[in-house]
Amino acid sequence: MALLVKDEDINALAPMNEIIDALEIALADHARGAAPFYPRRVRVRTKMKGNKARYVMNAQVGGSLDLNVMAIRLMSNMTSQHRRGERRNAADEGYDHRNWGITVLFDMTTSELSAVLPQFSMSGLRVGATTGLGAKYLARKEARRVGIFGTGKVSRADLEGIACVRDLERVNVFSPNPDHRADFVREMSRRLDVEIVAVDKPEQVVRGADIVSVSTGSRVPVFDSEWLVPGQYVSTTQSTPYPRKSLDAKWAEQYEEPLPIDGAEIDAKTLARADMVATLSREMILNENQRDVLDLIDAGTVSWNKFRELGAIIAGLAPGRENEEEIIVYKSSGGIGLQMAAIGSVILRNAKRRGVGQEIPGNWFSADMSSWHEKGYTPTQ
Repeated sequence: MALLVKDEDINALAPMNEIIDALEIALADHARGAAPFYPRRVRVRTKMKGNKARYVMNAQVGGSLDLNVMAIRLMSNMTSQHRRGERRNAADEGYDHRNWGITVLFDMTTSELSAVLPQFSMSGLRVGATTGLGAKYLARKEARRVGIFGTGKVSRADLEGIACVRDLERVNVFSPNPDHRADFVREMSRRLDVEIVAVDKPEQVVRGADIVSVSTGSRVPVFDSEWLVPGQYVSTTQSTPYPRKSLDAKWAEQYEEPLPIDGAEIDAKTLARADMVATLSREMILNENQRDVLDLIDAGTVSWNKFRELGAIIAGLAPGRENEEEIIVYKSSGGIGLQMAAIGSVILRNAKRRGVGQEIPGNWFSADMSSWHEKGYTPTQ
């Protein structure tokens, strides 16, 4: 039987501490060669006639032998072509306000379909768990004070992930919207039982923080790298996927309709100042031609020697923080299917244990090839 679970049930089935444990196993396994994922998002964009929206399909694949889960994340949605602070979704073009992405799980020992899960809530959880693991392995041992930029779904998951691995004493949060700041403080203070303070200036987030977490979606830097001091750990959830224009406009000439030249929520100087930059996948940065990193490497501003993969650090195959004075940055290389496999394994286990979700016959999604095999044929996949 295969399991269907509603999005509104996902958070209750996926405690952050359990997700962090599963993802820790999966990333370490990947570093040892036992947890494959495809290091490039498959992305298809199609213009729509008669309006300014476009259809986008995005796919990510990854799995873990130890967790016995292979996942494929499929995101199907409409987006607006407007950029630079204008509309970033297509709801006002006549489309609905729903997220139609799903994650499909398969059993790696039998190849059978295990579950179909909505991916919206899972997406925030995967980022939060990764942020938590980064803080566990890369922040200073006594890190207790957090500064956080952003108040949305991902920011909340990020703070929860950090709180799972560190005994926090204070959190300062900033976003440009005072109402969003107040809402964040109310919800997260109740959820985490931590002192959380809404601040009025970005500098108040960075000053005095052991951990600076950035998850805003901004295309301009949200803080000045000069505010950083030795020993701080900075985490940014933003990646710059293909096909974004390079800071060098010549790179963009090979694309018919590249996205506009823009920046990111942390500036180049932050990466340059860092003693070490951790990421999920160097291969993904290269395969997707993520120019916010590669432009700096091509210019000699940052060296590849500064980059280490988080999974290799967890597995003990690469060093993490080597002293209390290092400035370390975790730079996202984008979502990977392996994250969804880790979260999916937790959801699947807890849903079966608690009797949550709708079971359906798995053979609805398979084909009976016995008659072909009896005749000596081996049909192609």
